[in-house]
Amino acid sequence: MDPGDVRKAFEESGKNGLDVIGFYHSHPDHEVYWSNEDHKAAMWAGTDEPSFPDAINVVISVGADGMKGMAAFVWSAEEHGFIKTDLIES
Repeated sequence: MDPGDVRKAFEESGKNGLDVIGFYHSHPDHEVYWSNEDHKAAMWAGTDEPSFPDAINVVISVGADGMKGMAAFVWSAEEHGFIKTDLIES
């Protein structure tokens, strides 16, 4: 999804009293990890600042047998990078 479209979706959701709290994507036939490509996509173009620093980023590993794993990553200002965090089911 184009970053401008994502920003517009955030703005529109706010106008309607909704909160977008994160994003998800899959790594087909690969393990769950925060890749260089994930990092690049989560940053403002040409900068080292995240587009949505408060968003939760969920990565799902999928294979022929279905979901193999899942992890969440959040921006850490202290680490100046994305770090793995716990997911809690409710």
